[in-house]
Amino acid sequence: MSSKTEYQPIDRPSNDIEEDTDLLRNYVNVHGNNRLEKLIWLGFILTIVVTNAFWFSLYNQQKLQYKEEQPINGRLLRIPYRFTTPYVDANLKEQNKLWADLFPPGLGAIKVEHEWAAKHHLPTAQGNASDGKAIYTVAAFHQLHCLTVIRTSLYQFNSGRKQLDPWDHITHCLDTLRQEIQCSADPTIGGISRVHECRDFEALKEWTTKRSYTDFLEEIL
Repeated sequence: MSSKTEYQPIDRPSNDIEEDTDLLRNYVNVHGNNRLEKLIWLGFILTIVVTNAFWFSLYNQQKLQYKEEQPINGRLLRIPYRFTTPYVDANLKEQNKLWADLFPPGLGAIKVEHEWAAKHHLPTAQGNASDGKAIYTVAAFHQLHCLTVIRTSLYQFNSGRKQLDPWDHITHCLDTLRQEIQCSADPTIGGISRVHECRDFEALKEWTTKRSYTDFLEEIL
C-alpha cells in the first residue's frame, strides 16, 4: 500500500525572503521606469516630427511666396561662352534689333507697391507713378543701357559721325560696368566655349515686363 508523500514548505531564512522581495521590487521599478522613459522618448520624437512638419509646411509656403515675388528664384543656367554672336556678326540693322529686344517695355523701369518695397528693404523710390506705386530700375537693364550707350558711341565714332551721348555719361557707364563686373566676379576658368553658371535672364525680363513702368521714362533713366 502506497503512502502519500506530504510536501512541506521549505523553511527559508528571513533574509533570503527579503532579498527576493527586494529583487522583485527592483525589477518592477526598473521595468516601470524603462516603460516611462520609452513613453517620454516617444512623446519627444512625436513632438519633433510634428514641429518639423509644421515648419517645413510654413517654409514651403514662404518659399512659394518668395518665388512669386522675386525676379530670380535662384535657379542657375549653364550657358557656354561664344566668341562671336549675331549681336556683332549680323548686319547692323539686325544687330540693332537684337540689342533693342534685350529690353522689356520701360527699358527696365518698374513700379511696385510701397509695402512690397518696404518688405524687401528697397531704398527710397526714384519716384511715384500716377497710380501711387513706387518706381525703380532693375539693375541688369541699367547695365544693358550703359553697354548700349558705349556701343552706340563706338559705332558713331567708327563711322565718323558725331557722338551724341555726353562724355560724362559714357564714362559713368564705363564705371558702372566696372563695378558690376567686380561685383559678379565670375570665377569660371577655361577657354572658348567654356560654360558659365548664369542667372535666368529671360525669367528676369518676364518678371520686369509684368511690372514695367513706361510713363515719363526719361525722368528716371
